[in-house]
Amino acid sequence: WPQDLSLPAFKLAMPVSNTSVYGCFFDTFADRIKVRNPELAIPKLKKILRATFKISSRSGFHAMSLRDLCQEADLSMGGMYNYFGSKDELSYMINQFVVDTLDGICHAVLPGMDDVEVRLEAMIRLAIYMGELFQPWYYFVLMEGKSLPKPQREAVKHYESRNVDELRTLVEIGNASNLFHADNVALISTSILSLTQTWVLKHRDFQISSISVQEYADFVVTSVRTLLNPSPSETEIVGLKA
Repeated sequence: WPQDLSLPAFKLAMPVSNTSVYGCFFDTFADRIKVRNPELAIPKLKKILRATFKISSRSGFHAMSLRDLCQEADLSMGGMYNYFGSKDELSYMINQFVVDTLDGICHAVLPGMDDVEVRLEAMIRLAIYMGELFQPWYYFVLMEGKSLPKPQREAVKHYESRNVDELRTLVEIGNASNLFHADNVALISTSILSLTQTWVLKHRDFQISSISVQEYADFVVTSVRTLLNPSPSETEIVGLKA
């Protein structure tokens, strides 16, 4: 990675995996968590976060009570408060971890701007691969973001806008360099983001259809190339012949 843009190569380049992510979460919020010993805290955080994602995907975070969470995670209410003080704090921690920590880590492994086509493809594949490795995390942010407190909603909006802006910049540079011939840059940039998020939001549907993450990433990259370099329309071809 990024010479090899496959999922296995990406996993090797990423300093965080779907198992070590809980330790990274602990490190990020060590100042908020009362349990200071990582050997004790990380396994409990893993149970809490997995229980949160499970309940949220089933009935929604808004409908979840702390009692529900304690029961699913097999923790007492007092034990739960060692890790966060309220539901709002828990959702804040998850959102911030995804939009700041995980996003920062994965962007650090992107190739430079010297090759716009490679960076754009890497961005697309990175977003889909991150959605595969950390699907419950991103699903929580995308699905629950609209019903969370306003500061958290704004953080999610900013996160999405930031990614669209970067995609738009790459497409504009490609157009200026005559690498791409895209007409509606804003629409294409937003569409790319939607395509990458679809892997997270429809993950189970893809599993049922036996579509692999590599297949889907290849499909999106091919589709985006077509959007960036559209074939001449039939009208244009007729006009040329005339």
